[in-house]
Amino acid sequence: MMSREERIEYEILDCILNHRGDEGVSTTVPGFMMRLVALFPGIQVGEFASACRRLLALDALDLSVFDKADGVRRDYRDGRDDVEFFYADPKTKLHLRASAASRAQFTRLAALIELPAAFKRWMGQHGRTY
Repeated sequence: MMSREERIEYEILDCILNHRGDEGVSTTVPGFMMRLVALFPGIQVGEFASACRRLLALDALDLSVFDKADGVRRDYRDGRDDVEFFYADPKTKLHLRASAASRAQFTRLAALIELPAAFKRWMGQHGRTY
């Protein structure tokens, strides 16, 4: 069974792998949180930040911000970047992109999704596998 933390990671990966393909997703923290709050009522920014850090540690996510001051995109390095990336300015544009292990991690997490019993019965009655 998939934990809440894994499901948040899954949703992040689903967005970057299936929403826009290789170019990734540009968003703000409040913008991405709107997507997550529909699935996880009460979710906090810290849960999103933690999921991003876990995916970064697995090389399953590339995360950067566009620095308006010098016009350069800067990659997330470590926890010292959390304030700038997740908590400082709600208008900060995050850029989330797939990386080397994104697809493999997405596949691993997808396998943890528990399908509803009625769906499993229907699939079995129609000779299909899931």
